[in-house]
Amino acid sequence: KSRFVINGRSPEDFPKLPKQERKKSFSIDPKVLRKLVDKTIYAVSTDLTRSQMCGVLWELGSSGLAMVSTDGHRLAKAEIKMDLGDIQETKAIVPPKALSTLKAYAEDEKEIKVSIGENSIAFDMSESSIYSRLLEGPFPSYEKVIPKNNEKKLVVGRDDLSGATKRVSILSDALTHQVIFSIEKDKLIMNVSTSDLGEAREEIEATYNADPVDLAYNSSYLLDILRTMESEKITFLLDRPDSAGIVEPVDQSGDIEQFCIIMPLRIN
Repeated sequence: KSRFVINGRSPEDFPKLPKQERKKSFSIDPKVLRKLVDKTIYAVSTDLTRSQMCGVLWELGSSGLAMVSTDGHRLAKAEIKMDLGDIQETKAIVPPKALSTLKAYAEDEKEIKVSIGENSIAFDMSESSIYSRLLEGPFPSYEKVIPKNNEKKLVVGRDDLSGATKRVSILSDALTHQVIFSIEKDKLIMNVSTSDLGEAREEIEATYNADPVDLAYNSSYLLDILRTMESEKITFLLDRPDSAGIVEPVDQSGDIEQFCIIMPLRIN
């Protein structure tokens, strides 16, 4: 036989729900919102000393909604053109925990109402509401780091690249996850060599329009990017082996347009 007595606390001690000034509101399809979040949330920084990068930047305007995230090693941007009513241009940095919670609750919803206040955001659904504080900015001027002179174009199958990256990265360095890309005409050779594990090499078909080049990427970062893209083929826009590369789907025919930036590693 057992008996338990659980002590309670006064309801007055429970935090009061925030009194939000809902200055800007719009409605959005939950499927679209989930896609935008999925295509950006993986690149959010975890460095608490740079708190303004520990969230996803929302850019709203008359033309639509864009989301941007970066951790300094990679950057992800996804946007959709849609009518947001009379909303004037505004920016807000939303914590990733709020967006992860939203994804879980919004799965069976038909519409979500988003309201943005001075320092908070609310997501209203049919049977629940999610409130969150916004992070303090300013968000880095990411437009300045978008490469402008990347004219070397590599086109490769997404599944081919993803599969090859997963296989060769098994023997990659546990810290850097480095995979070396040797790009030549009509092929991409991927190499990994670590003194304590061994070597791996894989060759896949590709289309390339410039001189051969060797560069290296963090395989974990690359796989994160590939998971968010739905196009059968992926384009890399490259410049020098030590400069940032742009990764984007060849097919941008859907409602959402996206691109990612990934910094290369120094080849050991």
